[in-house]
Amino acid sequence: MSNFGLYVAMTGLFAQKKCIEVTAHNIANASTPGYTRQRAELSTKDPWPVPGLNMPREAGQLGTGVQVKTIERIRDQFLDQQIRQQTLLEGEWEERNNALSQVETIFMELSDNGLNSVMDKFWDDWNQLSKFPDSSPVRTTVVESSVTLADTIRHTYSQLKTLQNDLNEQVRIKVDQTNSILNQIADLNKQIQTVSVSGLSPNDLLDRRDILLDQLNSTVAAEVHIQGDQTVNVMIGGMNVVDGFKATLLTAEADAQGIYQVGVDLGKGNNALVQWSDLGGEFQGLAEARDNDVEGYMEALDQLAVSLAREVNKLHMDGYGLDGETGITGIPFFVGSESASEPDIVSSASSIYINPYLTADPQRIAAAASPGEDGKPASGNGNNALLIYQLRDQKIEIENAAGEVVSTATINDFYKSMISKLGVDADQAENMVINQEALVTQLNNRKESISGVSLDEEMTNMIQYQNAYMAAAKLVNVIDEMTRVLINLGKE
Repeated sequence: MSNFGLYVAMTGLFAQKKCIEVTAHNIANASTPGYTRQRAELSTKDPWPVPGLNMPREAGQLGTGVQVKTIERIRDQFLDQQIRQQTLLEGEWEERNNALSQVETIFMELSDNGLNSVMDKFWDDWNQLSKFPDSSPVRTTVVESSVTLADTIRHTYSQLKTLQNDLNEQVRIKVDQTNSILNQIADLNKQIQTVSVSGLSPNDLLDRRDILLDQLNSTVAAEVHIQGDQTVNVMIGGMNVVDGFKATLLTAEADAQGIYQVGVDLGKGNNALVQWSDLGGEFQGLAEARDNDVEGYMEALDQLAVSLAREVNKLHMDGYGLDGETGITGIPFFVGSESASEPDIVSSASSIYINPYLTADPQRIAAAASPGEDGKPASGNGNNALLIYQLRDQKIEIENAAGEVVSTATINDFYKSMISKLGVDADQAENMVINQEALVTQLNNRKESISGVSLDEEMTNMIQYQNAYMAAAKLVNVIDEMTRVLINLGKE
């Protein structure tokens, strides 16, 4: 009887000791990122005696003590899924917000060096030239402001192109980072299965894998399926990328223009491209920023540069300059090459220059609308310069690369409309990031209230387990004393 009591007390000692050890592990990891609170699940051991023909005839069954059935992670899988879905959207809008913020910086419209200010200076100098067409300093000023305008347009376009290339390179980098995560998940699957098959709980390994899954779901829309052995299968775009211990990697394939597209490696040099909408997350955000946001403003800048050059050239080629000998006609003001002997037509914002023939001698600028009696412009004739200045308030047809009219507006209004759209797009992206951050924070707080370690709660549990351990130890002492009394009875 005493042996039986000692056994029950012993189970209590071992069980409470294990509970204290789990509590100690929780306290030690209270500040560990991604750690999930653990709890020792206690259950009674099988009672005695077991029903049978030879069982002792006693009243009822006696309990045989307590055991730690499992060490459980306190985790809500549904909440995990919600957090990953919202983190996916947060990752998408963060990438777009970062890109649009850089576009705003490139245009510098909050400073005095923005393209709008440079264009205003360009128009104002033409107005001055219409008033003082014979003035060499005024003509030089027109050349300088025009060169500044062309340089600003080219520089702005170049910066947008650099940003687009950076976003494109980030796609490739994200593919490498994603592949690293997929390989780590596959490796953890193997370790988790080994532990699970042995009947143990791989809680810390599961935490490490959940951290990787959270990171993965901020980058790409990954569908996670938990298997019976606690391994996970991961699908992207409807294709398995983690199946047990095997990881199928993503690929970054560049098209003819060097633009990366993301696919899944099928082996033997083959891959299946995945739509950006199926990738989601940071991948979709980078693609939207690269292919729509930045590309859209580059196209708009192209349209502005080509339209500006076309309208100014149309008037300038009909005017007359002061060459000192004969009237100069048919000379374009903006050209598509910096040093061409026969300047090309401006076809994009990346190739808009002032005709080097005019920069070499500003007297050749066609400020006059008609020649004088001797074939040279009459003194004070700045009518053509006035017509060019009046383009500032004249509505024109803005065309895209295919020759389709995209807008009917003045050049300045077209540019202001583009900047207004940029402001709206940037505000939308920033607001979406703020909203998603707030939602993810709220969900993480809920998760923390369930899975996080509360030191107050752990201290309370520790006291409870300590008291239970001390009670079990005292029970051992009591049984020891009872046994001594029984032994000594025969000696008295």
